[in-house]
Amino acid sequence: MKSIVAALSAAVVFLPLVQAVNMTFYNPQYGVDYEFGPFYKELLATNENPTSMSDFTDFFAPNGTLVVLGSVSQGSQEILASRQAMLPVNGSVRWNHFPNITFVAWETSATKTFQLSGIMHAITGGNCSTTYFSTRFTVMKNTTTGIANLQPHSGSLLNYDGFIIDSSEDPCIIDYEA
Repeated sequence: MKSIVAALSAAVVFLPLVQAVNMTFYNPQYGVDYEFGPFYKELLATNENPTSMSDFTDFFAPNGTLVVLGSVSQGSQEILASRQAMLPVNGSVRWNHFPNITFVAWETSATKTFQLSGIMHAITGGNCSTTYFSTRFTVMKNTTTGIANLQPHSGSLLNYDGFIIDSSEDPCIIDYEA
């Protein structure tokens, strides 16, 4: 994961000041549906917006779960409360995700689970910290076609599981003071 920081640091000249998910280093592996990239980007854009409500929770199935380091939130109200505890509506905290390696963790006849790793910048009070993350996203499949439903805001997301979130001493690759 540390090599991602080196690659991102080398490319910082080419990156604009970001305030959302940056797909520059997104790297889908064999078996990852093309549609997962746009699905993930839209999901994270709404997740990183502290005032988003149903535009974020519309991704989830009615019984969908958001899991952060084992802490489970189920259903729209709990999911929003959990997200707002980490990312206050007042904008005092900002997140910027840089996804990287993405692969299919497992697949059944009814679901497909994608696993993604990358780095996230957390900006609080002008200070930026780098966090390494790994997340799994389980989506429902279309019962007729057997293809993963990766239509944004379609209620197909069963589980959003942030199972690794490791803070680090690594510097942020973007200057957020501009």
